[in-house]
Amino acid sequence: MVMLMANHPETDTHDWICASKCDDATRADVLAEAQFILGHASFKNSRRCVSLFRHLVDCFLEGNQESLKERVLGVAVFGRSPDYDSNSDPIVRIAANEIRKRLAQCYEVRDDREFSARVRDAI
Repeated sequence: MVMLMANHPETDTHDWICASKCDDATRADVLAEAQFILGHASFKNSRRCVSLFRHLVDCFLEGNQESLKERVLGVAVFGRSPDYDSNSDPIVRIAANEIRKRLAQCYEVRDDREFSARVRDAI
């Protein structure tokens, strides 16, 4: 599941939001943070991670949680057939793990106060 941390600089607090709470200001923050992430060196050389991450952000912003299932992601993002066996072809799990590692690299040098939206987990 994709969760975003929204910072509230005026009160020095933050909370985790899900797609159902995504207003226009939050949407702009999410898109800005997604741009930062996709521009980070850790994402530049992985088309697979970039494709999956973009799809996850789009689903989050549309409030489309049903599209975040492994088989659906395999078909939509990686072009697998609808009847592919995710046990023998773990591409979605592998890419999700790669995204988690790359997100950690993105955020290890940034303080939470430097941005208004932060991706917590890709899947």
